[in-house]
Amino acid sequence: EREIELCKLSVEKVNAMEPKPAFFIVCGDLLDAMPDKWPDIRKAQERDFLEVFKDMQVPLVCVCGNHDVGNTPTKETIASYKQSFGDDYFAFWHGGVHFIVINSQFYEDCSLTKDLAAKQDEWLEQELKKSAAHKVIFQHIPWFVKEPHEDKFYFNIELNLRTKMLNKFK
Repeated sequence: EREIELCKLSVEKVNAMEPKPAFFIVCGDLLDAMPDKWPDIRKAQERDFLEVFKDMQVPLVCVCGNHDVGNTPTKETIASYKQSFGDDYFAFWHGGVHFIVINSQFYEDCSLTKDLAAKQDEWLEQELKKSAAHKVIFQHIPWFVKEPHEDKFYFNIELNLRTKMLNKFK
């Protein structure tokens, strides 16, 4: 109930802004119940989320997180997310800025979705080649929390992959 109250407050605050922001983004964990547990609770949370944000007066951009597609995503959890919230990775432009949304769960554990992760990587390569003065990448799991060479822990991406990707982005 408290989360619903806070989300409603965020919708009210965004709707009251002048000028309005270009969009409102939620960077993962749209729901709390994991996709492989408590299906009834999860459906109720999904209804609550969609109900709360239906009155948002700016576009809502959703990024999937581990509570949305699982710590180890499956083809089923990805398909379920896409059915409810849209693509798990995509790009858009606003004001000359190229915004890229990626499914960072593929970088955490794609053992059950290697083909889907490879498709995202191929797509990402093409997006990164597009010319733009500024690019912004949104994802759920950060590449690092405090500094790029920190050790791997629960809240970041493994160091070798992180280094490779950060160099690619640079």
